[in-house]
Formats: sequence, C-alpha cells, structure tokens
Amino acid sequence: MTTDSIIEKLTKRGARVLSSQRFAHIQRVAVTAEALAQRFAIPRDIVCIAALTHDMHREKSSEKLLAAVERWQIPIAPRERQQPILLHGAVSAAWLIRKYGDDLPCQETLYTAIRHHTLGSPELVHDTTGVGLALFVADSCEDGRSWPRKKQRQHILQQESLADMSRLIIEMQRQRWGKVEEPTAHMYAQLIGQKGAPAIP
Repeated sequence: MTTDSIIEKLTKRGARVLSSQRFAHIQRVAVTAEALAQRFAIPRDIVCIAALTHDMHREKSSEKLLAAVERWQIPIAPRERQQPILLHGAVSAAWLIRKYGDDLPCQETLYTAIRHHTLGSPELVHDTTGVGLALFVADSCEDGRSWPRKKQRQHILQQESLADMSRLIIEMQRQRWGKVEEPTAHMYAQLIGQKGAPAIP
C-alpha cells in the first residue's frame, strides 16, 4: 500500500468517525503541516499521515483510551493516567502502527510525532526529520484556532525554524497559564540548548 493510499484511507476514516468540528481541525492541521513540510524540506506524505492521525482518538471516552492502553501495552506517565484525555495521542499513534504495519514508512518518526503532539517531548527535538515539530507547530497554528490569536499564529509561523516556532509556542503557553507540563518544560530546555539539542530544521 502506498502512502497516498494510506492518506486517502485516513481521510475517509476521519470523516466517518469524528465530529465535523474535529475532522475540520485535522484537515486544517494537515494543510498547515504540509506548508511547513514544503518550507523545510520534510517528507510531505509523512507529515500528512501524522496530521491526519494525531486526533483520530481524541473523542474516545477515558474508559476506552485506558482500555486501549492496557490492551496494546502502551507505557504511560502517571499524569496521563490521571487525565486520560492526554492519552489520545498515544492511542492514535499505536493504532496507526497496528493498522498499517509494514506498509507504513518511518514508523518510529510517526509514532513519536503523534504520541507527543499534545504536550511535546524532548523526543520531538531529537527527531532530526522535523516531522514531530512540524505537527506540534501545525496543531497550535492551524487557522481555526481561537488561541493563539491570528496575529500570534502569524508571528509564530514567521520564525526562521521549527525550533524557534516551537519555543515561541511554549513561551506563549507559559505566559498564558503561568506554567507548562513537565514534558513541555523538558522540550523547552532542549529547544533553548540547555541540554545540547541537536540541529533541527
């Protein structure tokens, strides 16, 4: 199966199983991610697959997310068990790998990007393909978001690198809420070079 076929199947499934609002969000994330992929020479099809999958299980109940974690033996953090909605990325990532298996290129890259798109992770910074950061940025900056506001999104997307865009998103989150989650803080430390972050797009 080609990546184009996978993209087509993911699009059809999203339209079928998700609410119209959630599916529209996914489509806007895909458009934004593909624009970033073109700008930073990231494989378009891989970014598109990540975008179309990232919220595939966002509307599942806490019970169903926890059941999937147990069934598929997905390692999770205590914070995720306490707030199961945070597991939708992990479950969506595991579902994608199980669903398409050997037909799916860049499995580790896709799993990492989808798994950590909500709170971020140092793993996104270490992924030199840029797919994970492209999804992280696109999820925050798609045109339908009420926050960040339009001018803020434009400012983010004008930055010179995905690292700078991601850093700015986290700084805005911290300014708005006063703090960020632990994985987000660790990702930020990598982005500003506190732990020798590698070169990324």
